[in-house]
Amino acid sequence: MTLPTRDAEMHHQLLLNLYRILTILAVLFIVYLTLFPFKVVLSAARINAGWLNASLPPLMGMDYVMPGRADAVANVLFFMPFGMFLFAFIDFRMRSLSVSHKLVLVLISGCLLSVAVEIIQLSIEDRFTSINDVAANTLGSLAGALVGYKFVREIERISRKMILFFQAHPFIILGCSLLVLQSFIALSPFNFKVDARHVGHKVMLWLASSTPSFVLEANLISKQNAETFLLALLLASSLVYALRWHCPKDRKTWRFAFLVALSCYPVINFLQLFLRSKSTDAIFLYTGTAGMIVGLATMSMLSLFSNRRKFPVDEFWLRHRIMWLLYGALFLLHFFFPFKYNLSHNISPMIDDVVWIPFNVSEVNISTSYVLANIKSFFLALPLGFFISSRMQSAGWLQRAIRSGVILLVVGFLIELLQLQMPAQNTDTTDLVSFVQGGLLGSLLENWWNVKITGKRFCGAVEKRHLKERSV
Repeated sequence: MTLPTRDAEMHHQLLLNLYRILTILAVLFIVYLTLFPFKVVLSAARINAGWLNASLPPLMGMDYVMPGRADAVANVLFFMPFGMFLFAFIDFRMRSLSVSHKLVLVLISGCLLSVAVEIIQLSIEDRFTSINDVAANTLGSLAGALVGYKFVREIERISRKMILFFQAHPFIILGCSLLVLQSFIALSPFNFKVDARHVGHKVMLWLASSTPSFVLEANLISKQNAETFLLALLLASSLVYALRWHCPKDRKTWRFAFLVALSCYPVINFLQLFLRSKSTDAIFLYTGTAGMIVGLATMSMLSLFSNRRKFPVDEFWLRHRIMWLLYGALFLLHFFFPFKYNLSHNISPMIDDVVWIPFNVSEVNISTSYVLANIKSFFLALPLGFFISSRMQSAGWLQRAIRSGVILLVVGFLIELLQLQMPAQNTDTTDLVSFVQGGLLGSLLENWWNVKITGKRFCGAVEKRHLKERSV
């Protein structure tokens, strides 16, 4: 019996982790779509009202009306990625099981997840529990598993290529993460409506917002537009940084990457036309594309100046500092805009407005903007936690996580204290908890970056295992 090579075992473990992460992300996406805006009220009256409004007869909607096809199709489609990734994970983890057993496991998991979601929806005011959703979600999990079974080898081949690509080009991960974050913020809460009349109305609104008079009258220095511009700048800067690091002389790759970057905001703006609740305007497209163009042009020209003798500064050092400056500007903009302080010695009225209990839906008017603000705080703390953890290389991952958590708690507490003196900001412990959670995830990602992406510790551990097996 021959032992597997180190590269094969490392790729096997990386694929297993990839399928596990994709399955978890699919579950989180389902939870977000089905439980948003998370107005959970744990009371007997609310659960009783939810039970009375529940649609229990199969294939019937509220008041015993046949459910719409669009709702049923959406419930099937939302669970298909979960079924596909879970089947790929089970197939890769449990090779000895038959295909029928793997399909049954996915079917049971999809049914249990759907039942858990529907039970939680009993305590949410804006949601309705329906047995039809359980049937459609279970069918979607099974359909996703069948797709995974049909294309499992193709999925494995693409996953291996993706892992090898990101191992060879790790800095591309940063740009992809920023693109996903921008898409999530712009398209949340993903309530799409494919209807010609609805899309036509949105197109007319977009055309009206693209006129010069509307652009001149609009508040271009608003917090949302400034965040879009800075995030596009950071995205373009990270992309040029990765291209200069991994493929500095490959012009074909540069042209393709620039084309993809410049098409990001037009594609996101086009998808916004199909959203029900969000208004679609051209200001988002203008600010995002302008930030992308400025970032690509500025960061590309830095290489011209760094090659001159009169400019003896390392190009990558300068790019790295510029990216951290952009992150700092985005950080300050999110937490302290519009930078108007009310320095008063009597802070008791301000303390009375503080929401002390995190995730307390009875004291907070939860809306899409409120949830997105907490999500932004979560993601803005990620780089900070990554940076703090990287300064503690001598400690273990658990010690680094604990120390980073304490530092992040202090930083988040200071931010909330400063927001007490700002009339435009709300002091909320939910924001503090989201900030600390994001920083802790950044600390864990720093350890994952060193272990999985850099691969030094992982390769050393695999080598020790091989030596031990050979000695036995």
